[in-house]
Amino acid sequence: MTNEKQKIGQKITDAVRKGKWAKALEGYEQLIKLSPRELTLSIRKAECLEKLGRTDDALNELRRVSQEYMKRGFTVQAISIAKRVLTLDPGDTVANQTIVELQQEKVARAPMRGITPTPDKLPESTARRVITTEPSSSARSDAAPPQQGSSASPNVDIELDVEGLLEGGVDIDRPPERTPFFDDLRPDEMATVLKLCAPRRVSAGQWICRENDVGDSICVIAHGQVEISCTGSEGPVTIGQLGPGEFFGEFGFFIDRKRHASVRALIETELLELSRDDIQKLIDEHARVGDVLQLFFIERVVDMLLARSRFFGLFTPTERGLIKSKLVREKVKDGDFMIREGERGDTMYLIQSGHVVVTTKKGDFQVELARLNPGEFFGEIGALTGQLRTASCRAKGDVEILALGKADLHPLLQRNRSAADVLRRIADEHGKGKADTLFEIDRWGMV
Repeated sequence: MTNEKQKIGQKITDAVRKGKWAKALEGYEQLIKLSPRELTLSIRKAECLEKLGRTDDALNELRRVSQEYMKRGFTVQAISIAKRVLTLDPGDTVANQTIVELQQEKVARAPMRGITPTPDKLPESTARRVITTEPSSSARSDAAPPQQGSSASPNVDIELDVEGLLEGGVDIDRPPERTPFFDDLRPDEMATVLKLCAPRRVSAGQWICRENDVGDSICVIAHGQVEISCTGSEGPVTIGQLGPGEFFGEFGFFIDRKRHASVRALIETELLELSRDDIQKLIDEHARVGDVLQLFFIERVVDMLLARSRFFGLFTPTERGLIKSKLVREKVKDGDFMIREGERGDTMYLIQSGHVVVTTKKGDFQVELARLNPGEFFGEIGALTGQLRTASCRAKGDVEILALGKADLHPLLQRNRSAADVLRRIADEHGKGKADTLFEIDRWGMV
């Protein structure tokens, strides 16, 4: 941010602290002249107008911003502002109707994309940005998580982080990222969403939810940026960052009404929140929404499995993203074999769902050695060396597995020596740490 903007931002900060809303309004108007395309500044201008009792002016500014977002394809942001309008004027019919009409025009111009089948090979995520550095220590990471079902009003006191405003804003001159929740909705579906979603604002550093909290709502980010983390085998693991148009919370909806990861706002963030009951109403009326959520849920499951894995969790978020792009999903029916003892193999497998029984042949009988659960992996020695399998693995019930071949595994291990060392130790624990295997690992320069 330029020095001039910083000076104006400081003036706004001082004015807000002293409750001088006219001065704050003047500051935001100056920033808007310097950054006319940054609509988050116009939103703050509207908040100042509201503080000054100029509600009609505030409403007009918010309606203008909502229409501008919608015209440029930023559906989530348009809905977020429309909900603000309704907070100020519950009887308003203009903002929502405008969004529905613009959505109808958009659908007419570009037919909706159908829901595609789950791909065998997982695509690389183009929307998620992975973390390359630790979050700022100044973030208020000790803030208490919200109570389930609570939703902060969008009309809270204006935050003072002007730089964060610009950082977490939306570049309206750039083509918007697709948001599966909203971008392909028909006008009638859009009208349903507008009624159901609730706006929520969280401060920089505030925990939106913590792992294992009760919770089943889904949140879509309108403005801002959040960090996703979970507990791995060696402690907390950062999964990645999400920004405008992306969403989280689908685990609690699909599985068990609890949070499977912690989410913290890196900068001030505005969300649209849909409760489980509201989402179910939406899916009951519009089944396509459920199909979209299911696809994203599957991808997030893979993210979580990799992050929590004793082996894959040792890789950085960027490396895990590369690993995910190499994985091939396979579905195995109850009783079918994935690995047979004595056969040659060059692939390792990560269990996504279901259970796998490991057996070895003793005379005419198959002796059970272990039962593996979701998140565990097997076949690593074959992937390392290509040698004959020393045990058989079959599905106990229907199973979904993620396969990673030798050609994709070796370059990853050469880049991450600690991960290679852990894989060797796991092989020892599995009773497969034979001298020729360890020699093969050493030969590849992995330890």
